[in-house]
Amino acid sequence: MLAFVARFTVCLNPLNAVKRTDSNLSQIIMKLTIRNLNLPTLGSLDSVIKIRLSILSERLRIDDAAVVLERDNEASPPYRVRIHLSVPGPDLHTEQVDHTPIQSLNRAFKYLENKIRERTVGRLARAKARSQAGSRVGLACAH
Repeated sequence: MLAFVARFTVCLNPLNAVKRTDSNLSQIIMKLTIRNLNLPTLGSLDSVIKIRLSILSERLRIDDAAVVLERDNEASPPYRVRIHLSVPGPDLHTEQVDHTPIQSLNRAFKYLENKIRERTVGRLARAKARSQAGSRVGLACAH
């Protein structure tokens, strides 16, 4: 079992990062754990994981990410990816299988993107319903 643990920082606004002031520096810091089971460590897959997580982290704060890449020679399809994201609210997790490691990664990240989109839409709908309910209450009290 090979394991790779890294902390990385993604700068969302590179222009402000040059100034080196804390008030203008927008960063996301997450703990990333990548485990490869029965699969050689591939730098290209690690890069894909980091890039896709940085894209997700622009839409949702991710405190901790655990990614497990596994190859089971007796299963079909043989490649399995498990991702667990520690985020505000309920954690996000998925497990996807496919015939290549990159395809299973793509399926897993597509699933997570859809879940994040569903959360965002739901949160916006609740906020809109609350604001409309508040304006109706204000109108009822004015009469």
